Amino acid sequence: MKMVFYTIQLIAIFSVTNLWSQDDVLIKIEELLKKIVQAGAPGVSIVVEQNGSNLYSASLGSANLGLGGEVPVSFKPDSLMRIASTSKTYIAAMIVYHHVKMSQDGTSLLDQPIRNFLSSEIISSISNADKATVRQLLNHTSGIADYRGSDWANRALIPFIGDPAESVYSSPPRDETLDLKLAYSRAACFKPGKANLACGTPYSNTNYVLLGKILDELSPDKSHHSKQMQSVLFNPLRLNRTFYEKHTKVDLTQRDDFVHGYVNINGGLKDLTWVDDGFGYANGGIVSTPKEVAHFYNTLFDSSLSYPMDTLAQKSQFLSEFKKTTPIIDGIPTEFGLGIMMEKKSGLGKVFYHGGTFGAYLTNAIHIPKHKMTVVIFINSADEKNKLSGFRNKVPSTIAATCIKAARPFIAH
Repeated sequence: MKMVFYTIQLIAIFSVTNLWSQDDVLIKIEELLKKIVQAGAPGVSIVVEQNGSNLYSASLGSANLGLGGEVPVSFKPDSLMRIASTSKTYIAAMIVYHHVKMSQDGTSLLDQPIRNFLSSEIISSISNADKATVRQLLNHTSGIADYRGSDWANRALIPFIGDPAESVYSSPPRDETLDLKLAYSRAACFKPGKANLACGTPYSNTNYVLLGKILDELSPDKSHHSKQMQSVLFNPLRLNRTFYEKHTKVDLTQRDDFVHGYVNINGGLKDLTWVDDGFGYANGGIVSTPKEVAHFYNTLFDSSLSYPMDTLAQKSQFLSEFKKTTPIIDGIPTEFGLGIMMEKKSGLGKVFYHGGTFGAYLTNAIHIPKHKMTVVIFINSADEKNKLSGFRNKVPSTIAATCIKAARPFIAH
């Protein structure tokens, strides 16, 4: 019988506390971690960063249960995992970076039509691609249909979940160009700029696959945009454990620090790590760690640091565009920004965030500007009843509020 190792790793940095003690915070975080694991997650990791410092790092459970005969591995704050659609923030950051650079010469990238950058095949085959702007791709107001439609699971996942006696499933690698063509046959959901719920949600992964192609076009040598992201986003922050899947020399199959993803099928956990759910595409291609995602988010929103631009003046312009949000649908509190979403939460104020779901992976990164704080959560399982998704969505805000109670005298306003 294989042993599963459960560990809790907690790091706290507070010189003094107020209202809540440091122990109160640790107990609260530990309680939340236990609830997530008790709900069916093999493992979970949470990181809190504020003003560039790590306040809390906490992990519980397994990154790898060893269902394929591997040695079980505990989840850690520096474990590698697919961050799914949280990757969209990185893609948006690169687009806004180019926009600020181009604006020095009087050019607005964000408001240019995407037909200026994409192939004639794409423009003629995808509804609204001849009308939508770069900004409308970023904030999901293009109306372009999602290539990952309601039938996606039937295409990408279910065919490869076979013999119930097996514990590990796999599939051949998928191809971004071929999958993008799934959008060719889908009608537009609404006119660009006029979002509605005709397709269930305005959110479309196709938007970000197209943004990836625009970034390729903006590259001096027309190479894949992962090269730009390495030099502009990853290297300056020394994000040495952040990379673009399928566009790296890193072989994840040989890494024992790579988090495996699990789904409960017929009452038992199955390893779906190697069932390709569209890994390595621009809508969700990044692999990183909770610590490095937290550091990226916190630095990206910090107006006192020029990153990823060259000067503070450029960073001010960057944030002015990046944080510009749009109410999408009347009565829905979420506003869509450029690779981020925004909601106003009691006690926290404006919260910018982006979550991700990929096969058997759940992620979320939230940033609270008022407190210069970022909270990141990784969970390596998805469930049909969406209980784990609920934790993914709610726990970061709960943890942020808890940390703020303990550190209130030292929060910058």
